[in-house]
Amino acid sequence: MAHEQFEDADGPSDDAALTDKERIKRLEAEVCRLSRLLAELSPLAQKLATMERKWAAKENSDRSIRAWYSSR
Repeated sequence: MAHEQFEDADGPSDDAALTDKERIKRLEAEVCRLSRLLAELSPLAQKLATMERKWAAKENSDRSIRAWYSSR
């Protein structure tokens, strides 16, 4: 999908007409774009992981409370 986005941005890819240096330049630009995207998504991934841990802890707590009440 990322490759398709790259092609859409620059028009159809005609690798046969490109020199190795031009291909390398395009690939380097794509790597830079993807690196920036990862840097932007990293804080969101960390926040999601924190939310997942809190949710799991809450579920565990809820199960413990239900078990305690059902054993009475």
